[in-house]
Amino acid sequence: MTYYAFHVPENSFVGTEVGAVIASDTDEGPNAELTYTFDSFSSGQMSHFIIDPDSGAITVASSDLDREKLSSYKAKIKVSDAGQPFYKSSLVEAVINIDDVNDNYPVFTRANYTIAMEEKTEIDTTLLVVVASDMDSDKNADVSYIMDPGMMDGSVAKIYFQVNTSSGVVSTKNIVTYENYQSFIFFIYAVDHGLPPLTGTTTLTIKILDINDNYPVFSPTFYNSEMAYNSQCEKIITQVTATDEDFGQNAAVSYFLQDETSQFLFQVDLLTGELGPVNIAPQHARFVLGVLARDAGTPIRSSKVPATVRVDTFNPDLYVITFRLAISRTAFFARVETFLNKLQHVVQTKFPSAIVRLWCVVEYDGVAQTTSGSRRRLLADQSVDVHLYALRDNTTDSAGNINKEKDFLKQDEFLSVVSANPQGDPGSNIQGDEWDYFGIVNVTPYHEEPKGWFDTDYGKAITAVAILLGLVLLAFWSYFLLICCSACVRRWKKRKSLAKKESEEKEFKERPKNEKFSLWHSGESVAAVSNSDDSEIHKKSVLPSYDGANEMNDTSKERNPSKLTHSQTDHDPAFSKSQHSSLLAYDFKKPVINLKKVKSETESDLSSWKWTIPRLMVVRKNSSDLSNSEDQSTSFEGKAHDRVSGKVYEYNTKTNQREWVN
Repeated sequence: MTYYAFHVPENSFVGTEVGAVIASDTDEGPNAELTYTFDSFSSGQMSHFIIDPDSGAITVASSDLDREKLSSYKAKIKVSDAGQPFYKSSLVEAVINIDDVNDNYPVFTRANYTIAMEEKTEIDTTLLVVVASDMDSDKNADVSYIMDPGMMDGSVAKIYFQVNTSSGVVSTKNIVTYENYQSFIFFIYAVDHGLPPLTGTTTLTIKILDINDNYPVFSPTFYNSEMAYNSQCEKIITQVTATDEDFGQNAAVSYFLQDETSQFLFQVDLLTGELGPVNIAPQHARFVLGVLARDAGTPIRSSKVPATVRVDTFNPDLYVITFRLAISRTAFFARVETFLNKLQHVVQTKFPSAIVRLWCVVEYDGVAQTTSGSRRRLLADQSVDVHLYALRDNTTDSAGNINKEKDFLKQDEFLSVVSANPQGDPGSNIQGDEWDYFGIVNVTPYHEEPKGWFDTDYGKAITAVAILLGLVLLAFWSYFLLICCSACVRRWKKRKSLAKKESEEKEFKERPKNEKFSLWHSGESVAAVSNSDDSEIHKKSVLPSYDGANEMNDTSKERNPSKLTHSQTDHDPAFSKSQHSSLLAYDFKKPVINLKKVKSETESDLSSWKWTIPRLMVVRKNSSDLSNSEDQSTSFEGKAHDRVSGKVYEYNTKTNQREWVN
């Protein structure tokens, strides 16, 4: 079978010629007339092409030829003659290849890329790879990558970054710091090699991460200040300042004293760097402190050069003067610099190198003057006393003169310039329009009010500790007294119990000597016998037997009359002490049983009682009631000791009789 191959560009217009098939027939006449038709398509749609039946020419019938969808069509073309009565035909295969046209743009895998990198990343470090693809083929699908230097941050980014044209690798070109640039945004293009070339675009954002590569730096590094030795007025001596060129936590600066021994007299605020006193210092002393700053980054970096702070103490009673003003604290601080500059200019008329410094501002009860000149009674804001002092010169402001003594203007020297008289009237040089805002009432020497010991920090601390110790001691003594009282109560109860016991023993000893104790016991029942008026009740009250009764005959069992209990006689009507004081019971560590009610004509008043009975019942009788035979035949086998009463008794194991030995 003959094979035809044709080529046609994709997206060709309808009617575009593809090619032609040619056949021949050796017959003549009508038998040689040939007709061309598409027999079938094994790939692609037949409707996309037309074949001329007479010439065999193939043309495009549809504009929907897309190589990216179908790169070739496979068809069988049939050619037939016009012979009679039967025509003859043959088939030929044709392949129509769709040639690629650069009709697709390169497309990036992501429309936007965002990455982060640390500052000072080394040169030629790969940051990421951008990828674009083109659905065309051959050179139309080949892509090159370039940075756009003209859009957004492209012109600056081109200095620090580069893109490999063939691989799309983005890497560092120069060192970039966070302090200079925090981010870059620029375009990257993907350009194919087709004609005409087509371009795809993506956006790349590079965020620069700050690393803790900078140290806190003080500016200035030397601070010169003064404070009153007793620190009654000022809370802040001076404020040190350090900065860190990093950002965020890496730039968060905290302050601390370099020498821990300085913490006894001074403290520095961790966050603000404000230096203040914590204790009374010696007069006319000079302290040189070192203050360090550190950041909160990782790793933590501390200032390489500490701040040096000079602090000289003075006695305010010798050098400070007080300006009483008729304005509020807020109004004064709104123009504090103006006030100090004007006052210093006045003082320098007599002391050319003098420096005026503000010690502290204290509010007092009075009438504050507003800036308009009107007066009002203060509610929230009071008028102020402004305390100031002056140095004869500023030579100690230099670190090179750190060992030079400071020369303070004395009170009378300072007052001689600004006060008109000893009463404190302001001098003419601090009056006039430029001073009216401040409303100077008078100028007087400062006098330190004595501070009670309890008002000092030490006094407050010691007082608090003493109160705490007092509370602890009070709690301890309260607990001790409670324990003692509890012990006394227990001892009192014990003595009361012993006294009661001794009384009972005494009563027992004082019984008539002609009384005897007999133990009555039976395996069937136990009877209570007495000579009292209600003996009939007891004689007729038969106690039920119990399983352990026969154990009474065991001579090996201990017969201990000391374990005498009154539970039965205390609670049972038939055994109440008031009516039957002659009846006693002994408990020999055996289970008790309930005594059932026994009815008789003489016990109608005992219809509801219930008894508990021990093993043995001891019945006290008068010796005159005992039969002669019983009295004559009694003999004892041995003696035993009662552990409770301490007395000795005799016993007979056969008759179960016991008798105290007098």
